Amino acid sequence: MDAPTFHQLMAGVEGLGVFPEVPLDDSPGLWSDLGDAMSVQLSLGILRALAKGNAAVALVAHRRALVQWVLTVCGAADEVTSMIPVDKVAFASTGHHGLGRESLGAWIAQGPLLPDDVSMLGDWLDRSHASQVWASPGWQGLLWPCWRDGLVQWCVQPRHALLVQRGAHPLGLSELEIGAVCSRTAVHDGEADSSLVWRSSLDAEVSRQLLANVLKMEFLAAMAMGLGVQDRGAALAREFAGIRRQGGTLIERHPAVQQMLCDIAASQHQLQNLLGAFGRPLHELSLTDIALTRKASSDALVHACHQVIQVHGGLGYMRDAGPEKLVRDQHMLRWMAGGVAALPLLLSGLQRSQA
Repeated sequence: MDAPTFHQLMAGVEGLGVFPEVPLDDSPGLWSDLGDAMSVQLSLGILRALAKGNAAVALVAHRRALVQWVLTVCGAADEVTSMIPVDKVAFASTGHHGLGRESLGAWIAQGPLLPDDVSMLGDWLDRSHASQVWASPGWQGLLWPCWRDGLVQWCVQPRHALLVQRGAHPLGLSELEIGAVCSRTAVHDGEADSSLVWRSSLDAEVSRQLLANVLKMEFLAAMAMGLGVQDRGAALAREFAGIRRQGGTLIERHPAVQQMLCDIAASQHQLQNLLGAFGRPLHELSLTDIALTRKASSDALVHACHQVIQVHGGLGYMRDAGPEKLVRDQHMLRWMAGGVAALPLLLSGLQRSQA
């Protein structure tokens, strides 16, 4: 998909009324009124439906709504969007390696911090180090967290203040602009920085709550989009099994294919039920529970997508057939927001204060 086509699709998504008006509490939409349980479920349903069509479109829609939410919570939506349109602001929720290891979890949970933890968090959000950014083609600015005076603050930098190294797509989501991005200047030093469009000045409690909520939404979105990708795969597998014949018999009658279709359906059922358990206001949801659910469900989603390929046989590996892209996109969603592999260390930090 080329950039003009992608932007046309995003315009269509906006035309559907997916994005809420400001203030967010006054209109339904993606990540609005998060104190309402139905609104959280609505957001997950929107992302699942969008990802069934295209995971990259769903991801950009999620990140656009998340940008609007963060800026609104910080009281800076009008200030920033008067300079950079909200649909041109890319978003990154993490630093340059994983999720700050266990140090971030301990900081969010207000557990005891060791000197090494402070050093780790400062290095993790040191924007002179390159972080991977996934964004809509033609993005003009970036909203991301930085470490300032022992707290996580948020800043917006224009693209010309950033060093962007575009490279080959590592796996999937090839519709997006993916690259390593770092700041030309250290965004945590000095009272005034001409490279910044805006920077927050949150107190300690709000800073922790805001980052925790961002991670909750990122993890929930990754699971909802993964389920949407799997919905598409299940539809492709069922359709193909119902028309493909082998040995004079439809392959849906073969036990091996029936086993694969069952695996696919089971992963859908499992994650749908798990996401249903998060139908509560965002502040009532536990970051630990969400992170554990993402960790537990990630491998099953990837396995199910591989089963979709196996149902198609050798044809499933061909790019014009569809299933192989689902596997690539599903793997990319595993790396979203610090990556699934980083979750055990985050969880260790979240539980440190309970030891």
